[in-house]
Amino acid sequence: MLRLMNSTTRRRLNKLPFLAFLGLAGFSLLSFVGMVVGVFSLFTHFQLYLALAWLFAAVLLLISSKLRRFFWRPNQALLCGILLLIGHTAAVASLYIGDAQPDLASPTKLDVVWFNSHHQKAGIADLERLLSQNPPDVIALAEVGPKQQIDLPGFDYVWRGSRNSGVMITSRYPIENERIESSVKGARDQLVVDIVVDRRRFKFVAVHFRKPYEGEHSDEFLAVAETIAPVEHAIVAGDFNSTPWAAQFRELCSKADLRHARNGFGLQNSFGLSRWHIAPIPIDHLLYKGDIALESFESLPWISSDHRPVRATFQLGMPRGRQAGSDF
Repeated sequence: MLRLMNSTTRRRLNKLPFLAFLGLAGFSLLSFVGMVVGVFSLFTHFQLYLALAWLFAAVLLLISSKLRRFFWRPNQALLCGILLLIGHTAAVASLYIGDAQPDLASPTKLDVVWFNSHHQKAGIADLERLLSQNPPDVIALAEVGPKQQIDLPGFDYVWRGSRNSGVMITSRYPIENERIESSVKGARDQLVVDIVVDRRRFKFVAVHFRKPYEGEHSDEFLAVAETIAPVEHAIVAGDFNSTPWAAQFRELCSKADLRHARNGFGLQNSFGLSRWHIAPIPIDHLLYKGDIALESFESLPWISSDHRPVRATFQLGMPRGRQAGSDF
């Protein structure tokens, strides 16, 4: 009886490497499908980690003759692993390819920071200290209360509480025409303002999307697309709870003619699980369109939140409005 049990157990254990290979391959295929089909977009979050997993698997298949015995056709399994490794690596590498930038005449510089504080007052205080030596021009935040302010000289702010989360825009430049957009049922509100910099006016939108497994997640991309598509010049800042590879994210950029500030600057992961920031992924984004060129993008150091602030420097080149007339 003991021999029979041991034999059965061994047969089951012999299947584990092959079953693990099939499971990993299935996860990989779903991550690629999620780039074109929104319902599977959650799987796109793990492109980097799937690339590392396939690198590890391919190396094991190459160096371990014992492992190769578990596969009926180990060379075909190795080839499959290498192809999936190439696919995931290409997805990650796409973030290192920059977008074409418009030629601008006498542009005006604009420095923007986005931060999801995760309801942490300590995070706001940490951000103030982090930016005190080199303050940006605009700061947008999520998960903040109506009384929260940024203690930096010269900043005015506007706050709006959506149904489930407060977003704020603070700026050293004039903020005008602030409003809430909620054009799609179920989508969280967007805070939309006009910002005027050196007589150059553009739309600035701050968003905080629901989790990718919530039904309204896709609706929020559609809502932003409807807000931004008719606008000529705009910057969108937010926690999209989505990686740049997800179908909805890619569709938003296509429909609204938005460029992604992370392109050309790599992963710049901005969210990690727990206070140890486990398995970080890029879900906080700055998008832009029109006569706006990108100069730099970076993720700032981790502070008191499960998100990192992200910062971008833009050059504004849209036509200037009229100079205000002098008083008589």
